[in-house]
Amino acid sequence: RAFAQGFRRIEVVTGFVVMDYLKSREEKLLTTDDSIKTTPRSVGKKIEKLIAAVREKEKAPALSPDKIKAATGRMNSFPVTVMKVSSGDIARAADEAVSSSGGLAFVWSETGEKVSYVCRISNQLIEKGISAGDILKDVARKTSTTGGGSARFARGGGKASGFSEKAARSVISEILSKAPLA
Repeated sequence: RAFAQGFRRIEVVTGFVVMDYLKSREEKLLTTDDSIKTTPRSVGKKIEKLIAAVREKEKAPALSPDKIKAATGRMNSFPVTVMKVSSGDIARAADEAVSSSGGLAFVWSETGEKVSYVCRISNQLIEKGISAGDILKDVARKTSTTGGGSARFARGGGKASGFSEKAARSVISEILSKAPLA
């Protein structure tokens, strides 16, 4: 262990304590191999495979370009994507939608009786005085949920019973109608 820059302290375990130490390490290994359904010899390889699979999944787009295109329209001449996704990372879906359209994305999902939503805005709209945080505060007020954030990104949610896509679209349309076109 390092206890100061350039200095190391070596700790030694001896006697019967070493047997207890090795036994505890072996138990951890056996628990791990049971959890990931492999043998003790293959734990390292299995973990590497699992990490690679997770990284590959993270690289894959959350939404197809066709789905984003179908959910994107124009409000006050600005591209706006309003969509519900079944599950997953709604923030990532909103990022992909804004990257694709260059405007505003409002993405939500429902899980049981709860709704979660995000709003992400391009730099072009921020320069025109539009704020994702303001949009979510107004959506939250209209839908009896909570929300807020920064000009670029905001997050909200609450009981699904109070939320409606119509209310979200209404707020977005109202705020964008006040934005200068040029």
